[in-house]
Amino acid sequence: MAKFRLLSAHQLRNTDLKADVLLPGDKETEHLGEERGMIVGDGTTYPVIHATLEMLPLDEEAEAMLNVERERLVRNHASMNPVDQLPVQVFGGRDDYDDRYIPGFPGIPRPQRGPHLVEDK
Repeated sequence: MAKFRLLSAHQLRNTDLKADVLLPGDKETEHLGEERGMIVGDGTTYPVIHATLEMLPLDEEAEAMLNVERERLVRNHASMNPVDQLPVQVFGGRDDYDDRYIPGFPGIPRPQRGPHLVEDK
């Protein structure tokens, strides 16, 4: 039974209310004393589907879930911060996203120029 204590705030789904709820972690409740983060996981109304590094495992199954997350982060050279995953702009200039994709249509690439579209110089 995977159980965790939240080290920082998380938004999790409450199975009774069928709604997302922002739950405080140790960082948000440090003024109340030690280890005041919410307990989530099996046996609570907040099941954990994907563990994060900001959760403290309280049993072996929870530790296994955290190890899977650590391996995923290493494998993908990723971080938990989505801003860190954005492409780096070179020398303060813009990247080539607008050149590769049609503005206003996310994920739709521009058509490739064919030989019949090349202009004579």
